[in-house]
Amino acid sequence: AFSPDGTTVLTGSFDNTARLWDVKTGQQLHILQGHTEIVNSVAFNPDGTTVLTGSWDNTAILWDVKTGQQLQAFIGHTDLIYSAAYSPDGKTVLTGSNDKTARLWDVKTGQPLHILQGHTEIVNSVAFSPDGTTVITGSKDNTARLWSVDRLENMKKWSTTVMTPLEAWLISKASQARKSHDFFDVLENSFEHTIFMNIPSCVQEYIEKWYYKSPNEQKTSVFSSINKTVASPIEQVTAENLPTTQNTLSSEDTIFIE
Repeated sequence: AFSPDGTTVLTGSFDNTARLWDVKTGQQLHILQGHTEIVNSVAFNPDGTTVLTGSWDNTAILWDVKTGQQLQAFIGHTDLIYSAAYSPDGKTVLTGSNDKTARLWDVKTGQPLHILQGHTEIVNSVAFSPDGTTVITGSKDNTARLWSVDRLENMKKWSTTVMTPLEAWLISKASQARKSHDFFDVLENSFEHTIFMNIPSCVQEYIEKWYYKSPNEQKTSVFSSINKTVASPIEQVTAENLPTTQNTLSSEDTIFIE
């Protein structure tokens, strides 16, 4: 994940740690130690002062970016955490778990606010809408569910996962088996496009930085705050046959994990 100002990158690892890196130099800034299992989900808060890590130890942890110290732990899931996200105002975090639930947590107290139930398999992807009123959960049950944060009800259901900053598109994550991204129109509740990619694997031992070439609508999965860069493990993604002109991502830099 990128910091909001784009100067720092946060990574999670099979070595049970998360690490903060300087984007310009590639140097390691902090090692975040505290989890006892794989750290497979990371996120920055909106002002870049804290970060969130989700782990297979069933917990999520809040960390201070400046000091690298643990600030808060979110404990309550009964199985592995696969995904974690901050709300746009930074007051709430959302986690998805192997226990088939997603949970909303209060950042200040560390207490659970709501348990989102409805999926029948692992909840492996979660995200907030840009205005914070809606969350999306993606699951191994082949569905994605849109939830109202205020009413906490299941509003719509698709078969995919991530919301763009434009709020109009929902974008799936690629899997090693399927090797594709799907695009859904949130307002119309309809499937739009699939992009197939020649991806040998969605797991590799480094993070690549990408520059977005097109000034048109963003069609990629993970954005920096200024929408100029994305963090992706994919060597090259070409978005074709979309509602706008062709958009291509190109690799600009690579940050290796020690």
